[in-house]
Amino acid sequence: RKKMRGGRRGGGGGGGREEGGEREKGRGVGGGFHQCQCEGMTEGGMGRGGRGGGAGHVRRGGGEEREGKGRDEGGKEREGWTLVCREGSAMAGVMLGEVYGMTGSRNQESVRAAIEKGLLFTRQQQAQRKRWPDDRGGWRYLLPSVAIDADLSLTAWHLMFYRSAKNARFDVSPQQMETAMAYVERCFDSRRGSFAYGLRGYGRNSFSRSMAGAGIVSLALGGKHQTEMAQRAGRFVLDHPFDRFNRGGLTREDRFYYGAYYCSQAMFQLGGEYWERFYPILLE
Repeated sequence: RKKMRGGRRGGGGGGGREEGGEREKGRGVGGGFHQCQCEGMTEGGMGRGGRGGGAGHVRRGGGEEREGKGRDEGGKEREGWTLVCREGSAMAGVMLGEVYGMTGSRNQESVRAAIEKGLLFTRQQQAQRKRWPDDRGGWRYLLPSVAIDADLSLTAWHLMFYRSAKNARFDVSPQQMETAMAYVERCFDSRRGSFAYGLRGYGRNSFSRSMAGAGIVSLALGGKHQTEMAQRAGRFVLDHPFDRFNRGGLTREDRFYYGAYYCSQAMFQLGGEYWERFYPILLE
């Protein structure tokens, strides 16, 4: 059980799932994560075991997987891994998109194939039918959730993958970007001046620096720079500085390292006073 809480596996700090009452996820970026996720994408985009149930859970850095005996499409039992966390594929996709142009001809074809498989998986998951219409355009975990079919945390990662792939000259439909951006904007709460984790239940009342940063970065990825939403969320971050470890004065999901990751990008995108006031405090 301890392996399943607080991101104890992997090399980075622990961000957590931002919906109350559910298992947290680690967000480390250890070597096991990249190896596991890239193998999954190059062998079919769903992890080494393909689809199917499994027994036991294992943390591998940035995502959650099931280890045990899965079943193939014919119902035959087999050993393997089944990916149950959508953001791990997006994380690997971002990395592959960034290195694609720096890869020699000997490896470029395999990287290209992996990115294309990753994009196919991302598109399929985005297009899945949502129980609630306002969740359309976003992403959620493979395991069903009680209250929401999309969340801002996963959606931001897949938007980063779209942008990384687009920058590398892969085909990303404007409509796919637009529907994702519409979901991000629906997560903005004008009363709080920031972005919520989700649109219903506990997620609707879950405000953290990480989601403020994720919202700002997502808007920038879609070309919406310096909007009123982005600037208000930037002020939200400044009102909750990173001057004390894990003490943002917000909900229990306000993870220091995950917040620092997103807010560093977000405040840099906003620039000016936002960056000048944010960054020195973070360094201290």
